[in-house]
Amino acid sequence: MTPRPGRADGCPAAAGQVPGPQAGDAPYARLDTEEFTATPHAVFEALRAEAAAVPVVVRGGIHAWLITRYDEARAVLADDRMAKDVRHWRDFHAGLVPFTGDVAVAARRNILSSDPPDHTRLREVLLSAFSPRRIELLRAQIARIAGDLLDRIAPRGRADLVAEFALPIPMTVICELFGVPADDRPGIRTWTEALFHGAAMERMAQASNEIDALLARVVEIRRADPGDDFTSALIVACDAGRISSEELASLLRAMLAGGNETTANLIGNAISALLQHPEALKLAVGEPRRWPQVIDEVLRWDAPIQNSLWRFATEDVEIGGRLIRRGDAVIVALSCANRDERAFAHAAAFDIARADRGHVSFGRGRHYCVGATLARLEAQIALPALFERLPDLRPAPGAALRYRQSTMSRGLISLPVQFAATPGRPAATCAS
Repeated sequence: MTPRPGRADGCPAAAGQVPGPQAGDAPYARLDTEEFTATPHAVFEALRAEAAAVPVVVRGGIHAWLITRYDEARAVLADDRMAKDVRHWRDFHAGLVPFTGDVAVAARRNILSSDPPDHTRLREVLLSAFSPRRIELLRAQIARIAGDLLDRIAPRGRADLVAEFALPIPMTVICELFGVPADDRPGIRTWTEALFHGAAMERMAQASNEIDALLARVVEIRRADPGDDFTSALIVACDAGRISSEELASLLRAMLAGGNETTANLIGNAISALLQHPEALKLAVGEPRRWPQVIDEVLRWDAPIQNSLWRFATEDVEIGGRLIRRGDAVIVALSCANRDERAFAHAAAFDIARADRGHVSFGRGRHYCVGATLARLEAQIALPALFERLPDLRPAPGAALRYRQSTMSRGLISLPVQFAATPGRPAATCAS
């Protein structure tokens, strides 16, 4: 079966244009289906067995190459010939790419869609503002936030741990880190939802305008009243001429998106994995030193971002016997590579004591996730607090796991649970 010119949604290609990868007689695999949303690991397993590079169709009817195997994934993530700048994307300039959330990220100038030297400069500024000291100062705040949420949940005996725990923790943490006023915080989640989960173009544009206005207010507030927060640190860099005003806003936007979605998915996926594997949960609770291992295994076994953001070949590249042509779009299947038996023994098994580590869930090389340390810290505080406070936590009867429709993100819509109701902590204890 030879892929025919045109988008997968039936729209014709521009005259003389053939979209996406040219894979000879290899059919495109579909990653824009309910089957993929429900069982991505089964789909990935089949594609990984087929080849290291597979032509696929993703949400929006976009054609791309999917990198499925561990060694090739690591190579592509660090390959200078795989650019992030959308100007290298042939189909985008041919008018064959609809405006989906991940395309919006790629098309708008920001650290996630830039290459050196701009990327190097922006990353240095970001790392300086996102210093280990500033992150470590959040430890007590994260514990307080998790404790306050559990105080609300514990007396009821049942909860949705996505809406009431996994989502609010990173939202509150990132807003406190940035100095976002409490009244403006709900708008951030609305924008993140629109960006990651397939909102209509009009709604996505509206959400983008709203977040731009919100960030402008935050910058105005912090410029007038600077503090020891992330936004104030970026304003100092801007005033020193290291970044422009537009770049300041883009850095805030990128970190807000990544700091919410990735960590919320990580916490939700971790709770689900541990409830499915009670022996692993018992081991972690009995040996608290294992919580970092739990986080690493969740990141490998059920990564919160299952497919990387876009990359574009700047020259012809051969991967796994397939020719990636200049201008082709490339996606690294992080979740797929993380379950490659060539790299991980019994890769489909959830094993917090495994010796083979080295997942690619946070990327690799110059695009390694800047927020990885904060995401780990939030999960390593939130999970022990949850299972210590609610030791008999269990899935609610009849609750089925349902995931959000997304090519890139892997997160639960809800996680209904039940447990023995316990009183909330006294106010004096909560404040300590």
